[in-house]
Amino acid sequence: MTDTEIHKMITGMGRKVQAIRRWREITLPQLAVKAKVSKGYLYQLEEGQTTNPSVEILYKLAGALELTIYDLLGEEKLFRVLPSEVPDSLNQFIKKKKREKEPLSKEEVYMLSGINLMGKSPRSPKDWDYIFESIKMRIDLNSRKALK
Repeated sequence: MTDTEIHKMITGMGRKVQAIRRWREITLPQLAVKAKVSKGYLYQLEEGQTTNPSVEILYKLAGALELTIYDLLGEEKLFRVLPSEVPDSLNQFIKKKKREKEPLSKEEVYMLSGINLMGKSPRSPKDWDYIFESIKMRIDLNSRKALK
């Protein structure tokens, strides 16, 4: 692997850390404390200004974000969709659930955001509701079977 390839991988990892941190609504100072790294170093890493984090730093960041080092460095996209890319109809469904005092977890939003058939996602909040309730029902049935 060339120095340029390594630099691109680390810069991409820094951007990935930043995107995950923001998506999970963790501030840079909060992540720095949780990972036990300095805020300045974390900022430099996210901005691609530092290009050689140690395995120890990678391990600390991965642990603080509840990921693996591979998740940070791997080519595979960790998050298919960030909140700014969530379809409008899904955003409407998310707001509806919040109004109903049944807010979706970030994991549920992530799961729903990856749903599409032949490049198309559900078109209305009602469609999302049907899909979400179907998935919950199926998971509940599987959980009951596992307990037997």
